[in-house]
Amino acid sequence: MKEAASCIKINKLLETAGWRFFPVGKLPANIQLEPKTVQGILRHARIQTTLDLYTQDDSDETLAAQGEYLTALGVAAEMVQ
Repeated sequence: MKEAASCIKINKLLETAGWRFFPVGKLPANIQLEPKTVQGILRHARIQTTLDLYTQDDSDETLAAQGEYLTALGVAAEMVQ
């Protein structure tokens, strides 16, 4: 719980500063850091924690599957960021 609260706080600070690790809407990601660098900054003991929290799979296959899932739920993909 404590780690999740820290992640939320860090994400809000990054958002306020205009930093994006991931694309947001039509805005592209504007910073890239090596996972081990992020691990050190956030003081995660395990790299898997960092990867679980701060990486995402944007492959065409994954995006297509997400779109199909949202369609099945009756949610327009444009409504989800």
